[in-house]
Amino acid sequence: SDEEEVYTDSEEETGDGDPEFVKRQELKSSALDEQLKEYIQEWRKQRSKEEDDLKKLKEKQAKRKVMRAEEEKRMAERKKQEEERRQREVEEKKQKDIEEKRKRLEEAEKKRQAMMAALKEQTNKSKGPNFTISKKEGALSMTSAQLERNKTR
Repeated sequence: SDEEEVYTDSEEETGDGDPEFVKRQELKSSALDEQLKEYIQEWRKQRSKEEDDLKKLKEKQAKRKVMRAEEEKRMAERKKQEEERRQREVEEKKQKDIEEKRKRLEEAEKKRQAMMAALKEQTNKSKGPNFTISKKEGALSMTSAQLERNKTR
């Protein structure tokens, strides 16, 4: 009957089946297990290698980032020094221009003073007073009362 032909897995393992078939199945199973172990080991090696590579890349990236930050810092410092130097030059030029202008004004003032002194000297030498006081001949003989009377005329 059908019930007798149906075997369970436990009955086959107990030896009711073909012993060669069971041996082949066990060999296949153990070979498959070996292949899986090798595959898993290979996968772990590969993953470990990839993780190491990734770690190295991240370290390189971090180093580059640090170097870039240092370079930017140096560039900023250089730019700051250049700006300070430029401002100093502008300030020095302004001071120099102011000093030159002051010297020119002093020279012009000295020339003006010299011209005024020369002009004054010239006018004092060439001219006497620009008016003369002359007394009338008749004024000497007049009395003060006569002079007062003549003023009102």
